[in-house]
Amino acid sequence: MPEEKKETELSTVVSKLITYSVLSAPMGYLIAEDGFRNRAQLNVLIVSSFGSGKSSAFDKLEDLGLGYIVQDYTAPAVLGSIRPGGKIIRSVLIHAANRAFIIDEFQKFPTKVRNALLNFMEKHWYRRPLGFKVDEKVEEKGDGWEIIAEGNVLQTYVKCSYICGAMYFKKKTTDEEALLSRCFPVVLTMTRDEAYELFMGYERIKIDSKLVRLVEHLKGIDIFVSNKMKALLVKEFDEATKGLEVNPGYVTRMLWDLTRIAAVKSAIAGYSEVVEDYIYEAVKLAPLQAMGYSKGQLTMREMEVYSYIVSNPEGVTPQQIKEETEIPEKTIMEALKKLKSLKLVDKVEAGKKTIYYPKGVM
Repeated sequence: MPEEKKETELSTVVSKLITYSVLSAPMGYLIAEDGFRNRAQLNVLIVSSFGSGKSSAFDKLEDLGLGYIVQDYTAPAVLGSIRPGGKIIRSVLIHAANRAFIIDEFQKFPTKVRNALLNFMEKHWYRRPLGFKVDEKVEEKGDGWEIIAEGNVLQTYVKCSYICGAMYFKKKTTDEEALLSRCFPVVLTMTRDEAYELFMGYERIKIDSKLVRLVEHLKGIDIFVSNKMKALLVKEFDEATKGLEVNPGYVTRMLWDLTRIAAVKSAIAGYSEVVEDYIYEAVKLAPLQAMGYSKGQLTMREMEVYSYIVSNPEGVTPQQIKEETEIPEKTIMEALKKLKSLKLVDKVEAGKKTIYYPKGVM
């Protein structure tokens, strides 16, 4: 398969989001002009049915040493503990330090653990009271993690990103709303034909082994975010999401997630600050981000078509999509109709040609 075609497959958007999350895991902070420090780590939520390929992608991340999949959902395993004698029982989270902590089905965790994970996702640390008092301060630390027991309090710090998978997401509970607000959400569904393709071995979500080298390169890097770049992102975000239903309560978090993507791309390019080119690239994902917050779904083929359009902001015709992706023409036209109705793409009639653009970048 030609290399350029790989960049047009479904995996373009979904895999890139996973890639940004993995690469952001070892980074330091986003530092604003006023000195405000925000986490650089991008958390991603992928909602899709079983058999969609996300579990295979998660397994590959763990095999490559880029992520850690949680296997035990109990509070002592996830939060850690300490014996009255001062022996610390380490949280499984420390295995994900500087990597991605992979959660398949957030809803499986007990309420106490979910609340703790939400705090870890936002601030990297969690503090909880103990049922007894330790005589002397106990501290253990490693690369990207630290556990401190002092008095009757146990505090755990772990620097990592979070990749969450779920088969459904109803947004009916406070915990689920809070999870949504801490992640870049993507909601996928699957047709029967797409299930056949997966059975035949078509790899939907691709993980590049080259990420291992890049992760080490980005460890500990802080990225400066100027007011000029923040203002540019607000302007482009407003244009890209015009006409879309976006809850104002999510907007600040959405903007920071787009900033994190721009920061990862800037750091890879060797910059110590977010640069303009990557603001423009990151904001292309704003309509998809808004759709995820509203639980809007795309089939895998629709995502594949959308990915190709996002990768070609200068505009593409249905014929070009067909030639590059080999998706049947009827499927492409149905996908374009859906994407247009969701306001993810715009179209322009240019003579006898119909050209489709990612929304907000025309």
